[in-house]
Amino acid sequence: MSNESDFREKYEYKIYKPDDMEASSLYMDYVSEQKQPFIALLNFFAVKIESLKSIGTLSEHVKFIARIKSLKSALNNHNSEKQKKLDDIFGITFIGATEKELKILQNELLKYATVTREKKPKASNSSVPTHNAKHVYYCLKANTIQDINSLQHVDYQMDKFPMFEVQYKTIEQDYSDTFGDTAHWKYKCVNPDEVQKKYKNNDFKAGYNLPFMYEYTNGSKLVQLLDYKKTLKKMYPFLNMTSENSKEL
Repeated sequence: MSNESDFREKYEYKIYKPDDMEASSLYMDYVSEQKQPFIALLNFFAVKIESLKSIGTLSEHVKFIARIKSLKSALNNHNSEKQKKLDDIFGITFIGATEKELKILQNELLKYATVTREKKPKASNSSVPTHNAKHVYYCLKANTIQDINSLQHVDYQMDKFPMFEVQYKTIEQDYSDTFGDTAHWKYKCVNPDEVQKKYKNNDFKAGYNLPFMYEYTNGSKLVQLLDYKKTLKKMYPFLNMTSENSKEL
């Protein structure tokens, strides 16, 4: 949707508990309404990045990962004393070789979307890993939606496109946030043994406690939906899958 107040007015969004069935229904309605337009947006970005690569503005190393938060993550993300935010349900992480490339990507994105807010990295605490990326939140411009519709031969209205969160990372930052001290699972204080047990018991369900994830890589003008195992490996790189049954999203 074009802004958060529109969604609140339509769905009467409140501070719900994670087990509240009404909250779950509202969230699933929100995601299903905006999932396909979000994918169309991702493909639009893929085309634009490929164009910039073709003229040498960006290197072949530029890529992005996108995700739609799982129901459980979204409803657990804020405590009862804070108002929920809806602009981080759909997220994109742009990855470039250098800070210069990331700046080019930021400037390019400003052609198509308006910044609504920013969230700076939290202060470091020696006893607790911290996430070091700045989060920027956007909503699309009206002319961008026209371009997306024209390029992909669709007819989505403005209120069908979600607000979205963007992180910009160098390759080194992305590696650290996946495998290093700032890894997302460490930052969230995830217990590896519990994750391994959930995987063994087939307790991970796409959309419920596992996000939908999409990837753009060099040479592609369409994003790819990551399968079950690849999504889990992005979330939990320590996970041992060698002896488990394969499964697709």
